[in-house]
Amino acid sequence: MYICQVCSGEKSKDEMAVDSTKSSGLRNYCKECHNAKEALRRKNPDRKKKNKEWVKANPAKIKQYRLNKYNITSELYDKLLEAQKGLCKICSTLLSDNSRTSRPCVDHDHKCCAGQKSCGKCVRGIICDDCNTALGKFKDNINILRKAINYLEDGYVETR
Repeated sequence: MYICQVCSGEKSKDEMAVDSTKSSGLRNYCKECHNAKEALRRKNPDRKKKNKEWVKANPAKIKQYRLNKYNITSELYDKLLEAQKGLCKICSTLLSDNSRTSRPCVDHDHKCCAGQKSCGKCVRGIICDDCNTALGKFKDNINILRKAINYLEDGYVETR
């Protein structure tokens, strides 16, 4: 049994909120408290502004989060960014923590480490959030990506 740090209720493992970045895989509060907290957060009209301000004010914390999540050193992260000239390894967009679509995402091979956390040995590079989302939607599957390329190259369907 687990104790929720918000409501102090005794909960089963299945009732606890999950967090793949934690060694236990669980947050210290239950799903019910998590959902209530998220509902309040979504209702707050200033949340996006406050989040942007926090990100701008805490670049070191953002970087440290990425390093811990992907099990890489600051030196390797900086080396990857430098080698890529600060650009996404796929689309060459300038990476920036101040933009949701171009924020840097450490990309890793999900065949090696399923989920969001990495062993650090399967890191492929740093890509923008848009490219990271696209790879995820295509399930990192090269065959599906080839089919998508062929689809785009085939042109239009005659409609008349």
